[in-house]
Amino acid sequence: VLRYFRRLDEYAAQAPARCWQQLPRFAPADFTVGILGLRVLGTRVAGSLRRLGFPLRAWNRTQRTVEGIECFAGTDALAPFLAGTRALVCLLPLTPETAGLLARVGFPVSGWSRRRADLPGVRCYAGAQEFDAFLAETDVLVCLLPATEATRGILNAGTFARLPRGAC
Repeated sequence: VLRYFRRLDEYAAQAPARCWQQLPRFAPADFTVGILGLRVLGTRVAGSLRRLGFPLRAWNRTQRTVEGIECFAGTDALAPFLAGTRALVCLLPLTPETAGLLARVGFPVSGWSRRRADLPGVRCYAGAQEFDAFLAETDVLVCLLPATEATRGILNAGTFARLPRGAC
């Protein structure tokens, strides 16, 4: 959220041209953050973002009420929830009801694993032979791999260099 709020991707895109044009700053009050999934993790994230001054809205499959958060529930409320959201944090569990939800609302999702694991609504890549193809279409990279000997060093300068320009 802070990366987009501070426009770091836009500044990074200026670097290859060796130019630096200061961009207008966003005011936290004008940068509404949406949270998909308002359970234990979502509530903790919301608390942190609220302390930074961001307006918050949240979507859950079932209705929740949390002070200081505009709450939405059910599939009919998903589009209105997204329409007023500037940055989106997804903390939904992967269930039959949530599988493919992001892709259905226009956010394509890809994943990579050492072994094949097909998931509904997720373009899955597996093994070392598909790692470069996965990186080539990645706009935002989130690593949820466990820290093991097999995964040690997977995120290094070489990995980040293979991401598309402007990816983070």
